[in-house]
Amino acid sequence: KIGVHAISDIAPESATEFLKNQGFSKIPKSVICGYTASGYGYVQDMPYAYLHEFTRTSMAGKIRRFKGGYMSLWEKLSSRLPIEVCCNTEVISVRRDSSKIAIKIKTENEGIKQREFDKIIISGAFPFTTGKTYRSTTSEHKQEEGSSDLIDASELEKEMFSKVETIDYYTTVFKIKGLEHIPKGFYYFDEFMVDPSTMGNPVAMQRFYEDTNIFLFWSYGNSNDIQGGEVAKQIMAAVKRMGAEIESMVLQRRFKYFPHVRSEDMKNGFYDKLELLLQGQNNTYFVGGLMAFELTERNSAYSMALIRKHFADNSYEPRYPYVKRLLTLKSDQEDFINVVNKLDESMGVQFPDLPALDAYLKYWGTSDVIQSKVLYTWINEDGHIVARRTYKELNSNASKIAEKLISCKKPAMKTGDRVLLIYVPGLDFIDAFFGCLRAGIVPVPVIPPDPSQKGRQSLLHISNIAKSCNPVAILSTLSYHIAVKAASASNIFALKGRDNKSYPCWPNLPWLHTDLWIKKSRISFSVSHTSFEYEAASQDLCFLQFTSGSTGEPKGVMITQGGLIHNVKMMRRRYKSTSNTLLVSWLPQYHDMGLIGGIFTSMVSGGSAILFSPIAFIRKPLLWLQTIDRYRATHSAGPNFAFELLVRKLEANKSARFDLSSMVFLMVAAEPVRAKALRKFIELTQPFGISQQVIAPGYGLAENCVYVCSAYGGEDNEIWIDWQDRVCCGYVNPNNEADVTIKIIKRDTDKECENSEEGEIWISSPSAGAGYWDREEISKSTFDNYLNQYPTRKFIRTGDLGRTIDGKLFITGRIKDLMIVGGRNIYSSDIEKTVENSCELVKPGCCAAIGVPNEILSSKGIQISEVPDEVGLVIIAEVRETNTTISNDMIKEIEKCVAEEHGIITSAIVFIKPKTISKTTSGKIKRYDC
Repeated sequence: KIGVHAISDIAPESATEFLKNQGFSKIPKSVICGYTASGYGYVQDMPYAYLHEFTRTSMAGKIRRFKGGYMSLWEKLSSRLPIEVCCNTEVISVRRDSSKIAIKIKTENEGIKQREFDKIIISGAFPFTTGKTYRSTTSEHKQEEGSSDLIDASELEKEMFSKVETIDYYTTVFKIKGLEHIPKGFYYFDEFMVDPSTMGNPVAMQRFYEDTNIFLFWSYGNSNDIQGGEVAKQIMAAVKRMGAEIESMVLQRRFKYFPHVRSEDMKNGFYDKLELLLQGQNNTYFVGGLMAFELTERNSAYSMALIRKHFADNSYEPRYPYVKRLLTLKSDQEDFINVVNKLDESMGVQFPDLPALDAYLKYWGTSDVIQSKVLYTWINEDGHIVARRTYKELNSNASKIAEKLISCKKPAMKTGDRVLLIYVPGLDFIDAFFGCLRAGIVPVPVIPPDPSQKGRQSLLHISNIAKSCNPVAILSTLSYHIAVKAASASNIFALKGRDNKSYPCWPNLPWLHTDLWIKKSRISFSVSHTSFEYEAASQDLCFLQFTSGSTGEPKGVMITQGGLIHNVKMMRRRYKSTSNTLLVSWLPQYHDMGLIGGIFTSMVSGGSAILFSPIAFIRKPLLWLQTIDRYRATHSAGPNFAFELLVRKLEANKSARFDLSSMVFLMVAAEPVRAKALRKFIELTQPFGISQQVIAPGYGLAENCVYVCSAYGGEDNEIWIDWQDRVCCGYVNPNNEADVTIKIIKRDTDKECENSEEGEIWISSPSAGAGYWDREEISKSTFDNYLNQYPTRKFIRTGDLGRTIDGKLFITGRIKDLMIVGGRNIYSSDIEKTVENSCELVKPGCCAAIGVPNEILSSKGIQISEVPDEVGLVIIAEVRETNTTISNDMIKEIEKCVAEEHGIITSAIVFIKPKTISKTTSGKIKRYDC
């Protein structure tokens, strides 16, 4: 079965009846709006089969238009196809008998002539006059003069097409004054979507171009009392209610749209008769919306299937491409949960306004209400608790480590000296970090190489950081240091430099074991540690946060005491975090999102955190959800790849059950957020209590500590996606400019972009870093930028590209990830998403799309252009399994998908082994290395 016939006997009931029988109380509003605004009628009138076909092929993908219309498409095809295509030709009559089909046609140049064929396929408007108009009291179409003689209809054709209804769907174009602020896009009139008694009012409006005042409106009519004049009148009333004024009506067209049948006729086997009896009768075949449901791609796919079924081998069924409307990101059960949990402060707790991070640890660590509360709990990959810290214990440990640092003789340390923090995931790292702050020593968190592996890349990273910031010591644990020494004895690591300069080695620094300091202090003595404690000033350097280096060498961002606490307080407010917060985090403790957004924010709030290793998460992704369930967690966060991983695990484990209803805030950040992943995650976790109201797509960067903004508003906001399926990551609100000012600036200028125009994201905030350590020139160009309307405020040039649409921020890419291929701007992340979706063997999140100069490609025997400075697209992708066989068909499929989606040719595709693509500390692809 092909087309609508494939589902007509499964879902012929009305949409509301079918869903009720399946246990659903209502149709999601997003589906109602999308379906009705597209011209397919009111959902309660239609068989569910149509609604199903709409949702599976109309709610995802991209809208594409034919420049110049369909006629221009046919004219272009006519010059390329090895057949005769007659454009601008009118069909006068169709007459059929057993031997031939005679068709009279009329052209502008040749007049009327007759052509003969042995078979005919009729597409589009059917040449019959017995059909009906949707929601009209008139039983038949009004016949135009001579229309009854167009085709010699058989009795079966008359019977079948008398059951077909079409919709009077009006397109009306107005010039409007007063809507200049509205960006180009597609908009719904929700109030006219559900009730058919509102027919005649506009259901949708679209603005195609921002430099004109032209607006398109779509409306339903009924060929009786609701026709063109009434439709225009209702649009004018709607525009007036919007506070705007109609200047003139440009044009209006009525379309006999969406041929369909009623539920009763579908139940009685309409599509069985159509496909089994009517198709092929009198050597005549029919294609179009009635058979395939509307949309160009579906009609094309149905036509190919029909040709294969009746004229050729039908072994291959074409898959239906997907097209997307501009919709809010909704799941199929959007009304499952609408209540967002709210957290009050614990009894007797009042949040203080303090000037520095360590001041909060001292405050809570000595508070009668909070000090005995468990702040951090560390669990292993089996979920078992292996370590805890109360506020009082962490406060005490910080003082003990601070005392040791200040009194240390080898090396002797002074305020402002740097130390490397190299710890395996665990609470010892947190002890050491706060100990450094209390002593006035600057901690530099780095990735701990695995001593049992040949972690040369991680060791090179440490070596480069040490050369950059000139630390005086390495802080770690005794057990890790012993493991490093043992590995050195096996020649896996080098503890000292070698003659071969290209071989990474450990910095020649003393190792200090903070875990031993804590243990010894418990045994030997206990003393007040106030005499040596460092009092931080707002402008003082707090720690060095080395950037992930996704587009080049890592740089050490100088995070100040004042900038850090401002960012943490801002997150506390945005996250709606309180002393009753219980955060779950597996994010790396040496990375800003896990360290500042997780560890620090939960402490400053007076809350608690359950922590475990990122390695444990990778091995057991569902441990994340199990921990949220077990501890009734309220807050958590993760990058996009983590949600994609959860989706795969949940789909593979259908029996998994969790209670996630305690969640208040779930951030998605640290890498581009993909709508597809969020949709599926929401769909799979809604039965567990997750609603999209708790999900917060966010945006941040190390140069601003970590946090810039997030699209989180609880019950009042939805997750929005733009026409390119990009997810809104925050709101640009002038009322919040005391915390952060976000501007979109035209590249290579200081001019602000218009609404929806793409440019570089500039931010100004008290959270901003003081610059890059020992990188004066690049610090100035990144951190010291000014705009005319803010002459006294410094702005950070983020290097990220984005746009704001009605105050909603969308990230579109990075300037360094922007390639110009074939004269077009192409973003690496867009290409990578297409590649991952087109080939199941490619490991998600492990693909790099890079632009390679023609000169380099030519040296490899790859020729793309005669222009020497031309750039070719090269794709580097990890496969899921080591022994994966790469076929030519796989490569061709990727090339085809990239060409179809982005309109560019791929110069080369390179597949590499699992776990070999270069990544940053936060899991981003290092395209610079590729």
